[in-house]
Amino acid sequence: MGMQQFKPTEFATQISLNMDNALGILRCVIDFFMKQEDGKYLLLKDPNKKTVLNLEVV
Repeated sequence: MGMQQFKPTEFATQISLNMDNALGILRCVIDFFMKQEDGKYLLLKDPNKKTVLNLEVV
């Protein structure tokens, strides 16, 4: 498995994120994970789509 690092503005461009809405979207992501059971989760961006996946690590 590999890992890539991006500057926030580069990542925002890749997922078509408007930086004006970034904090609101971040708040929604945090709220989503706060509602989940305790555990480890992985947030993945599909490189071929404009989608983000949430996976629970078992």
